[in-house]
Amino acid sequence: PVSGAPMPPSEGPPKDADEYLRQVQWERMHCPEIVDVDVEERPGKKGSDKRRGVGGGLLARLCASEAYESDEVQHCSEWAEDVVAAFMETRARCEDACSKVPPNSTERLTFVMWREKCAQERPSSVLLAKQNSVSINRLVSVSIEALVQASEAAEASESSVSGDAPELAQEAAQTPVILDIHKLDCLTEWIFAALSYLELPLVDDIQFQLQQLRRTCHKHL
Repeated sequence: PVSGAPMPPSEGPPKDADEYLRQVQWERMHCPEIVDVDVEERPGKKGSDKRRGVGGGLLARLCASEAYESDEVQHCSEWAEDVVAAFMETRARCEDACSKVPPNSTERLTFVMWREKCAQERPSSVLLAKQNSVSINRLVSVSIEALVQASEAAEASESSVSGDAPELAQEAAQTPVILDIHKLDCLTEWIFAALSYLELPLVDDIQFQLQQLRRTCHKHL
């Protein structure tokens, strides 16, 4: 606590901490609660509009189009409801499959095991139904991290191409981020399968991974 009433600032520095706090109190009492400030908009940095993944591709062309603001080009609510209903039905079937697995038959794979399977195999209901919640959470993390890493590696490769020749950069702007379609298809299949078996409520790490997935998918639109 300070000793004494608030005091206005003097020309010299405060004599001690108590006097400094009293001056702060005085300034707080005389400052307006709401301040209007004019913020000058600075021009973007050179190359800031360069795409991170798709800035020069389909998404950028859509955003630059006046038709993009029209409700007619947005997805309809009926489509969104159908997608949600279909995914919920898939999750219900997966939950039913898990309930039929004897408790002593459940498995818990390590992160290394899941990385090997995501790289070499395709997901199967027989395998996933046997996994406990910890194992499925690990699969979610592994599969999403693999997709993010593949996307970042493709971006790095694209940046090196863009710096070499302008004509190659223009061509790359029209190309999807991940050129290995087989790898992309395999990873997305693992992610969809993992989310189908994912238990609720979501732990913090899984919420972070889903944010990573959202941002990476946004690059591929």
